[in-house]
Amino acid sequence: MKVKVRNYGISNSFSEGHRKCLPIQFYLFDIDGFLLDDDGEPRYIYEGKFKMETKDRGHFIRNFDNSRNAQANFLKLLSEKIKVFICEESTDTWWRLENRILSETSNPKMDLYNTENRIYVENIVSTNHRISSVFLRTEGEKPCFMLPFAELTSNMLDTKLILVNDVFESNKIHLKDPTRIVTCLVNDDFEGNWYEEWEILELV
Repeated sequence: MKVKVRNYGISNSFSEGHRKCLPIQFYLFDIDGFLLDDDGEPRYIYEGKFKMETKDRGHFIRNFDNSRNAQANFLKLLSEKIKVFICEESTDTWWRLENRILSETSNPKMDLYNTENRIYVENIVSTNHRISSVFLRTEGEKPCFMLPFAELTSNMLDTKLILVNDVFESNKIHLKDPTRIVTCLVNDDFEGNWYEEWEILELV
């Protein structure tokens, strides 16, 4: 299985398959990390970008209130449940997002627990936005050390948690909720249709 390198980072079989094998309104957003308090407990969501401006998407912050900025709309949803800190890593410039209100702020100087490419949230966009599930790519870890962070995200958003195994078999991705396991087939071109599996998991 090919793991693609995009201009904004390295992908994985699950995220590539999700992008190509489900309807276009099924958005998958990566949770980059959590900022930890002095006791090591997760307090805030962290969203990191090397640079805010890209050639194909423009300036993320200046376009934050643009209705077509899908990630900004998702972060606004998150900010109703937990404060989000956004960082331009190349300049160490920070913004705070709380209850959908964005403001520039200083570096909170908190430890960062990185969950990039491991914890995802699915947001189904049609006439409105509906967060359907949280996914945790376990990468074969037993126990999976990121499970408490995924459970926190799932509980916070009041939605189910799906465990994902996409590393042991090159042509199969296994998804597990508390009562069932489904298998999604993939190939090198990530062609296919996962809608039936999403129906089985009651995500649609």
